[in-house]
Amino acid sequence: MVARWVDIGVIAAIGLLIVACGGGTILVSDQTEEPAIDQPVAENPLEEPVTDDTDNQGDTGQPADEQSPEPEDPDLGWRPGVPDPSWVVSPAPPNMFLAASYDRPAQDLSIVVDHEWNLKMFLSITRPEGVTLAGCEEYYDEKHDEYLVRGGGGALVFHLLFAEDAADFGEIRITARDSAGWYALEQLEVMRSVYFTEAIYDIAGQDLTITLDAQPNQRCLLELTPPAGLAIAGGNVHERIGPGQIRLDVVVDAGRAEEWEVAALVADELNHTDRRIIELWRLPLGFQENALHAYPLSTIAHVGDPVCVVIATGALAQPLQYVNGVGLTVEAGARLAKNSLNPGAPGHDPNCADGVWGELSPPPEGFLIPDGELLAGETVVTEDDRVLFNLNMTPYWEDMENAPPVDVDGVLFNVKLVFDEPGLYTLGFMDFLTVKRTYYSDIDCTEYGWEDITNRHLGVPFKLLVLGEGEE
Repeated sequence: MVARWVDIGVIAAIGLLIVACGGGTILVSDQTEEPAIDQPVAENPLEEPVTDDTDNQGDTGQPADEQSPEPEDPDLGWRPGVPDPSWVVSPAPPNMFLAASYDRPAQDLSIVVDHEWNLKMFLSITRPEGVTLAGCEEYYDEKHDEYLVRGGGGALVFHLLFAEDAADFGEIRITARDSAGWYALEQLEVMRSVYFTEAIYDIAGQDLTITLDAQPNQRCLLELTPPAGLAIAGGNVHERIGPGQIRLDVVVDAGRAEEWEVAALVADELNHTDRRIIELWRLPLGFQENALHAYPLSTIAHVGDPVCVVIATGALAQPLQYVNGVGLTVEAGARLAKNSLNPGAPGHDPNCADGVWGELSPPPEGFLIPDGELLAGETVVTEDDRVLFNLNMTPYWEDMENAPPVDVDGVLFNVKLVFDEPGLYTLGFMDFLTVKRTYYSDIDCTEYGWEDITNRHLGVPFKLLVLGEGEE
């Protein structure tokens, strides 16, 4: 009888202990419960509905409304699903990983998660007011405003959209929670793109256009670092206030590489900076059909240096026998070097018939060359304040009826220009000014014009930068 009363007392004591601890179910197991791994994983993360938190007990065994609140401490790290009040960082479980990064120029948010293949990963993203996320709709659970990632994790890339009234700066907070009850936090600063939205290089126009999406009245400085042999007209530092474009003339030294990288740096008044590498290139030199070309052999020179300019033609629909006129134009500040007009390719004696004239006999029967003194002293100014040089080249044979016509592309002649003022110069042609300036004729003296005299052709430089004394 005494033993029976002892047993009853022990049972009563255990009952009182349970009541004192708040009640609950006692589970006895010699093995830690592991999440099931034999459940099939849905290909589409939204095929399996997510149950309402008010109807389940959660992964912690507590009702959802009684679970511990999400901590306010922003320190990063993995923590158990039911943290103690001190919220001490716990070591990350095996194969658990969360990282986030923000590409400011592109305004892209990248989140990388890695977890056990049989667990779900829920991402909750808190963003500043006026900032929305675009992309990854296939992962989004609208009911709970979170993203569900399954099957071992992956990378999610969102594009941030800033409303007009949104702040320029803000903070994004990412909370990752897996179905085993582990949590991780990541937070980072985001900002409206005030820098590059695009950089476009026009290979034919040989200019670079950079678009900045700055705020109104915001002052930005663009600093470029070009490689050797490439120059930016107007210098390497340019200023822009407010949104808009900065157009830059790119000058590439002849004979240099055909691909370059230019480092670009933008800084605003708050000393926020952004960098970008811009790729530039050019095509091999070639002559467009039915077009006239003028290009300098040296695209970077100094004041007073003679610069050789080559005049070339593409293949023509009509045979060329006489170059009646080439109206070469350039900005004021240039002059023609005396006695520099040379038939055919540069670098050879004027008596050498080369270029497209290779079939002709040498002078005096080869060419009628205008007087060099007369050409150098003649100055014509166009309506747009450019200098016009009237050039021509007449091959001469005693038996002109048997003279070989020019029907291939190549160099007609070359001439040297001298520049008295520093600055950017562009080569062009003029078709008509009072009289015809640029045209050719066949053996019967029938006159023709080139279809294209714009002098804007792929692979053919038409700009040259003249530096002052001592400038590099």
